[in-house]
Amino acid sequence: MRHDNYSGFWTVGIWNKHRATRILLHQLLLELLQSMEEIQQRANIDVCSLNYLEVKSHAIIQEMTGDILASVPFSLGEMSVPPKSVGGYFLVWSLQTIIRCPFASSQQHDEAITVLERVGRQCGIRCATMIAKNSQHYDLYKKGIPIQFTE
Repeated sequence: MRHDNYSGFWTVGIWNKHRATRILLHQLLLELLQSMEEIQQRANIDVCSLNYLEVKSHAIIQEMTGDILASVPFSLGEMSVPPKSVGGYFLVWSLQTIIRCPFASSQQHDEAITVLERVGRQCGIRCATMIAKNSQHYDLYKKGIPIQFTE
């Protein structure tokens, strides 16, 4: 696993918000491209350029997801800075973006859930634990496995 180093928690927080926003942007672009498949068949649209956009968007999502996950050790104090809850707090939204992105790999999805659980335990941020748990419930629901919600 790659470990990136930053000048401080604010820096890593800003970078991860930027990355998560790019993930959301390219997720939206991919959804639009998928909905255009019917239009492609009826109109005279250059399929090659649309396929290029799709491949490029997938690559950007994978890159941004990898960069967010590579910031986890720094954010949680495993690098040269002492651990602080603020690093975990800054990770929550970015990790939630990864979990909700259908174009992130299953490995990245699982790693984001694991990190959210860790942020909840290590930093005392209960919403991180709840997001991780709800994501696991949703994954089971998608597979058709009955679930019971407990507090």
